[in-house]
Amino acid sequence: MKQNILRLLLITTISAAFFTGCSDTPSTDDEMIEIVQKFQDARNEGDIDLAASYLTEDLVWSTPTESIRGREMWVANGFRADIFEDVKSRRVEGNVVIVEMVVSGPGFEVPARAEITLKDGKISEYRVVGP
Repeated sequence: MKQNILRLLLITTISAAFFTGCSDTPSTDDEMIEIVQKFQDARNEGDIDLAASYLTEDLVWSTPTESIRGREMWVANGFRADIFEDVKSRRVEGNVVIVEMVVSGPGFEVPARAEITLKDGKISEYRVVGP
């Protein structure tokens, strides 16, 4: 009986370690920030395909003036190569990366704050909430 309990405990421990190791969910603040940084770099460089690869299929993208649902809709309607995000800081609060930045484009430059949620190693929600 004791031997069976030890085997079960060993199998459970190995299984938990295996499945935890297979997760694509970022496990550290640095990993979360790195994903967001890579996305913003690709976006600023105008590489729409690379930028889109960091987004979930069911992405929710919102600003004070618009909301877009889905990665394909973002690629078709939300990506603007003439927008540049000058990042001032990134930090993690819980499961959200907070980005303080200055967003600029043709004829405007405004301070902004984005709250970015990740799921399975990709951006699932990108909310620009203002300065």
